[in-house]
Amino acid sequence: MVSAFLQIPYGYLIDSKGFEKILPFCIFAVLIGSLVYWLCDNHIFIGISRLIIGAGCASSYILVIFIATTYFKKTIIPLLISLGEISVGLGDYFAGNVYLYTFKYLGWHMSNIITIIMISLLFFYSMFLIRKIYKIKFALPTLTANRIKVPFKEIIHHIIKLAQKPTNIAIFIYSFLTWGIIMTFAGYWGKSYYINMHNYSKEYALSIQEIY
Repeated sequence: MVSAFLQIPYGYLIDSKGFEKILPFCIFAVLIGSLVYWLCDNHIFIGISRLIIGAGCASSYILVIFIATTYFKKTIIPLLISLGEISVGLGDYFAGNVYLYTFKYLGWHMSNIITIIMISLLFFYSMFLIRKIYKIKFALPTLTANRIKVPFKEIIHHIIKLAQKPTNIAIFIYSFLTWGIIMTFAGYWGKSYYINMHNYSKEYALSIQEIY
């Protein structure tokens, strides 16, 4: 839910401020959230840490679209966005499995230390990348000059206008139902997997820490 609700604000911030300011901030938010998640035993703080991590990760999709539409030819934008979605999905899958296996074989603290190190490396890489981009912008000032700054009221107006077209509504409904079906199957698979493989009980699933 955090990821879904933040797409429009992130899009606005990226258009107005530039992704070079948003990318390090989002990775740093994930780093802070991961540290809180690792070091705090309080269930409320665990929930807050997950919200912070979700807020940081929410920028990944919109950043893919922004980079594709800003730095590449329009004819290959759909392909680039598809590749970006694939990379985000694969990254999520592999990251989850890396965390699962490190947690299983190395323990709670070591798995979180590995996670923190990986996020820190990603943060420093993003800073290096931003410096390179600033050098390119200094050499090609048209990249900065062509940045679009749209008032937030105008964005809301465009969203309302999009919702008034039956074709767009059909596309939104199709996307919503498709994700609903996919996530339902994932939920049933996850339920079966954890019950059969890890003796997962309904009572534990509904406990406060698992809800968080």
